[in-house]
Amino acid sequence: MATDYGIDASFALATWAWETGHGTSELWLTNNNPAGITCGTEYCAYESKEQGLHAMFNLMSYYIRELNRCTVASVRELWSETEDAQQIVEIMEEIQNGLNKSSE
Repeated sequence: MATDYGIDASFALATWAWETGHGTSELWLTNNNPAGITCGTEYCAYESKEQGLHAMFNLMSYYIRELNRCTVASVRELWSETEDAQQIVEIMEEIQNGLNKSSE
């Protein structure tokens, strides 16, 4: 999906991991919401995990392309109420390091 949307896969996976507690959050498990996406004042609920992931990628794409947010920090500044860009970067590094080890 990341490739289809032109989004860095490690950024997307790190965002999902952070926002869902590595897939354990109630919002992900019951509402298929992969990233704390809100609809007005409430969290959005999606019919399927795939639909929720498409919503996440659409939002990422909007921030990056339409709002010209080109760094993790600038995207997270709009995305999250907390300053969590460093945590996202650390997860991205873990993902990339894991990929490098698996290709050795």
